[in-house]
Amino acid sequence: MKFGKILSAAALLLSSNLSFAEEVPQAVIDLADSLMPLGKEVVLVNAVKAQNAQGKSLDSNQNIR
Repeated sequence: MKFGKILSAAALLLSSNLSFAEEVPQAVIDLADSLMPLGKEVVLVNAVKAQNAQGKSLDSNQNIR
């Protein structure tokens, strides 16, 4: 019963915060649209997963060229 109350309170808080959201600038939408195809590149996704599995940081991965 306590879990249900906590879940209800969390849902209420999350839904109330959505009402304060601002509109996203078109430049951000355009950037996201241009980056989405990268998430479908199997070679790139597999390389990132391999680096993550090794526990390497984003900084160390960005230095690989």
